[in-house]
Amino acid sequence: MNEFNNIYVGLDVHKETIAVAVARAGRGESEYHGEIAHSAAAAGKLLKRLSPNGEVLNVCYEAGPCGYGLHRQLTALGHECAVVAPSLIPRKAGERLKTDRRDALMLARLHRAGELTAVWVPDEEQESVRDLTRAREDMKSLELKARQRLSAFLLRHGKVYTGKSRWTQAHWRWLEGVKFDRPVQQLVLQEYIDTVKSSQRRVAELEGQMREALQGWSLGPVAEALMALRGVSLITAMTTIRAITPTATPAMDRYVMSEMKACFCLARRYRPPMKRSKDIGSVFSLVFSVWYCCRAFSIEHSASIFFPRARRPMAAPRAHIQGTRIPRREAYALCAATPVG
Repeated sequence: MNEFNNIYVGLDVHKETIAVAVARAGRGESEYHGEIAHSAAAAGKLLKRLSPNGEVLNVCYEAGPCGYGLHRQLTALGHECAVVAPSLIPRKAGERLKTDRRDALMLARLHRAGELTAVWVPDEEQESVRDLTRAREDMKSLELKARQRLSAFLLRHGKVYTGKSRWTQAHWRWLEGVKFDRPVQQLVLQEYIDTVKSSQRRVAELEGQMREALQGWSLGPVAEALMALRGVSLITAMTTIRAITPTATPAMDRYVMSEMKACFCLARRYRPPMKRSKDIGSVFSLVFSVWYCCRAFSIEHSASIFFPRARRPMAAPRAHIQGTRIPRREAYALCAATPVG
């Protein structure tokens, strides 16, 4: 397959079906070719029908919950395939009617015009690490919810812990000593405690798997270099590299740097609020690592190193805690590790 036949194929991919539209070179209208089953065999038959002589097709579909299996199948057969960002697709104002047929025709037409923005498609190794880090985040959220349910149950019955901090060994000893008059309530308490411990065990197991995966990961040296910074651990390094790729979009880079600047500006008094979006959700951990690192050192000195042109706070500089500063080489390393658009 070394000849391109100027056929642009737009696919509207769903769990069970794929809507197919074709736009040929020129200004002609796109043609709708119906729906096929979402399977490898059906996709192979479609390619043979559209390119009977083995010409290269230019295929595109929106990034979504169906993953990148179709992209890998098409590229393995020698065709060009682009996974486009749904949020960057040009749309007409007031166009609200949305069907599978319309979406496929629109994708084929815009792909022919070159108005679609492709996203970075990870290989199988990168996707496996991404799944591992996301699984750890899911287990961590379940652990947080289990803790909240346990605390709410105890608060409803007037059982309040008066210690300094919760979820420490002293707190666990206090939980073991909590007693209820009714056996049913004692059973409920034990179930909540077992749920929290089970969630913590799952999180610890996934973190152990992340440490093992780091040894054979192609980007393992990059993660280890990022872990040399203060405030950056294994979890932060792997989740950050998972999102910040060599082909990250400039809009994403500008968003990351703006959030990091907000951390330096707001870290003097409180933790900065952040909006977790789908594209840069894993950068959340890096930004807060920078925030915690800045809380331990001089905020003004760190901000002047990271962003020399940024507006410095009007208040007087704080004294350095324990007479330490953030090293200049670490600041430069973090700036080098974070792409700037």
